[in-house]
Amino acid sequence: MADTGTLTQRTEDDLVAAARAAVTQAFLSREGGTRYGAAALTRSGRVFTSGQYSSYNHVTNVHAEQAVLVKAASAGDADVVALAVASTSDQDLTVPCGVCRQVMLEHASRTGRDFVVLLACRDQGHRRRLVSELLPEAWTATSQRRAGPSLAGQEVRTGLPAQAAAPGVHPIETGAHVCIGESTWAFVHDPAPCPGRVLAKVKYVPHDAAPGQWRKIAHAFAEASRYEPDLEELGLARPAPWGGMTHLYHTHECRAVLPCLPVHDTAAEICPEFAAVLAEAGLGHDALRVTGSRGLGLARAGSDWDVVVRALPGQIATLREAIGAAITAGRCRVPSSSTTWSLLGRLLPGGAERLLTECRFADTFQAGDVKIALIMVPPNESDAVPIMGPDAYPLGRHACHGVVVAADQAPYKRACWSVADEVSGGVLNVATLHKAANVLRAGDRVSASGWRLRSAAGETLVQISPLTEPIVWHA
Repeated sequence: MADTGTLTQRTEDDLVAAARAAVTQAFLSREGGTRYGAAALTRSGRVFTSGQYSSYNHVTNVHAEQAVLVKAASAGDADVVALAVASTSDQDLTVPCGVCRQVMLEHASRTGRDFVVLLACRDQGHRRRLVSELLPEAWTATSQRRAGPSLAGQEVRTGLPAQAAAPGVHPIETGAHVCIGESTWAFVHDPAPCPGRVLAKVKYVPHDAAPGQWRKIAHAFAEASRYEPDLEELGLARPAPWGGMTHLYHTHECRAVLPCLPVHDTAAEICPEFAAVLAEAGLGHDALRVTGSRGLGLARAGSDWDVVVRALPGQIATLREAIGAAITAGRCRVPSSSTTWSLLGRLLPGGAERLLTECRFADTFQAGDVKIALIMVPPNESDAVPIMGPDAYPLGRHACHGVVVAADQAPYKRACWSVADEVSGGVLNVATLHKAANVLRAGDRVSASGWRLRSAAGETLVQISPLTEPIVWHA
């Protein structure tokens, strides 16, 4: 893995050489014009190269620096560590234009890395700069994420997770929490995506300056643009066997397991409105388990109730209809502060209103002062087949497009669905490990990207990052 702070002279020289070679890739509008080449090194160790694409009017040129950033991003490998630029100009030093500097600075802001820019000298050698040094007082959008890790602004919780035990005493199942390393607590999203691994979203990391306190990091779905750089910054990203870096841990890294807590007596202990919608769906308190900050012992006054619900697809549909009816009748409501509702409403054409009227999503709702977030899992999760079994092998990244032909399993935490893929032909099974798939319905026309696997059972597309492996609905 490459890193900005550990670039060697040899690595820099090799990247500059790649940029010099990339001038041959320039697509010129006239022979004899100046050629530019760029090479970008990403954290995964891949190198992307390109020359510029010239147009006759020059306004619509695509510069080499812009092209390599686009290539890296489209490959799902946007975390650029260093970018080198070279040219056939007679100037002593190749320098990016103002537009390229702005594009590079915005890219650095979005990935959270102030990467190195290597400027090739005319004869030999190069000069080294950081992106932030190339364009002082750059234009910044008000919605733009600042460069660098976001950990400093996160909530601080005081408490100590209780009832944790060594692995084997408690099962590692969806909704449980595992302690990664010494004292980082993560929520189990998928207990067995592949043999010997667990997919666990990091939630709380120890506070650097205050023993006994934990810092809550960004939400893995609703705040993915902050969560993923934070994961890298904390050294908690791991390589997946199908490709990419994510929150996938070996079971031996899980030092302790904290199981979900039972909901005692009835769901009325949380709130009577919740008990009512559960009764309409035919679900009793034995199907529920409490997780999240309340399960960890790190809850504050007003903390959400995160509840694991073990239910069949038909029961989930009935439960969503009951919650939707309660919201329409005013007994419950959509939480005004819910980033999940807001994000899902932006993803699905028709917005949050369509989510509710078509009962696609009602898994997060509020009754009185109580906010409840439901996490749907199958009744027999232990029967789930690993996404990547021993006979599966990766085929790299793939983007598909077509009509969803099966979505009964889409509401679950490991959302499984199928699409008639018009790109590769045939039906492609998809395993989505972020919340976007929870609102899918058969008949939706969508595009999706992810990591493609092949096994004796067929081909599967795996989606973990909502940033680089999204689902896009076509109206």
